[in-house]
Amino acid sequence: MALAGEVGELLAELQWSSDEQIREHLSTDADFRERIEEELADVHLYLLRLADLCGTDLIQASNTKIDRNAQKYPIDKAHGTATKYTRLV
Repeated sequence: MALAGEVGELLAELQWSSDEQIREHLSTDADFRERIEEELADVHLYLLRLADLCGTDLIQASNTKIDRNAQKYPIDKAHGTATKYTRLV
């Protein structure tokens, strides 16, 4: 639950901002950058703690997920689309 709360705090900082606006703020507003970095660190720490409690090697699990996604979403079929893998032709 703490992880969800921290993700919510991070999202509250970014809500209603485009990717371009976020990049702009990160490069020009030191206070904004510091708030984002603090929230990202909180999310990261809670995620690591949850992975530890679950006995999960988060790096290995992430690599496995990336490999699985590469099979489900081949670049030649999935690039530039949000189509679910079961509907890619």
